[in-house]
Amino acid sequence: MEISSGVRVLTLAETFTIARGSTDSDEVVWAEIAHGDHVGRGEGAPDDRYGESVEAARRFIDSSGETLGDDPLALEVIEGRLRARGGSVVGCCAVECALHDLAGKLIGQPTWRLLGLADRTPETSYTIGIDSIEGTADRARRASEAGYRRLKVKLGGEHDLERLEAIRAVCDLPLRVDANEGWDAAEARELLPALVGLGVELIEQPFPAGEREAFRELRARPCAWRTQRARSGSSSCSAA
Repeated sequence: MEISSGVRVLTLAETFTIARGSTDSDEVVWAEIAHGDHVGRGEGAPDDRYGESVEAARRFIDSSGETLGDDPLALEVIEGRLRARGGSVVGCCAVECALHDLAGKLIGQPTWRLLGLADRTPETSYTIGIDSIEGTADRARRASEAGYRRLKVKLGGEHDLERLEAIRAVCDLPLRVDANEGWDAAEARELLPALVGLGVELIEQPFPAGEREAFRELRARPCAWRTQRARSGSSSCSAA
């Protein structure tokens, strides 16, 4: 098997903003594994927030030739060797995706069948970045009209609550929120009761990872949120 890598720059349809910054494009690292007349393809998106980079991912991919061996169907054995190497998780992901794509092509089966999964697309969230109140409502409306079934809204900027209220004014899709470490404990105390009332299903990454006391405080106060949610007839709320 022969392996190669490269980088594609994806231009976003709209500026994507989270609590840590904004972007109009994203770099994706790809891996290709050739075996005979077949080529398997995979990719990964490095994020420097987690110590990943395009260069590290490509180094992992380009140095994986000997790790792959000669049998492209020995998936578990190869994956074990790849993960034992350490290094770039994104690079490893791209190689594993390419390996599974190759195996599926070699035996003439889609990857979902190769993995023993059901032939269905998992229900995912349409993500709305931090925007103005009007811009947020417009994105939510367009997502609803396009047929998306639930929304994940990036918070951690100004007017978080007003943006969620604007979404509720244009659609009733299930809501999830992601603060990307943009809150402190005081902001959480202020916002959580209102989020429950708006039917928010879960909160992702509300505090900086190192602020464990804030997470402990949030965990110690679940009864109030559950009581209010029970009164509103909604499902349970959790912080991820």
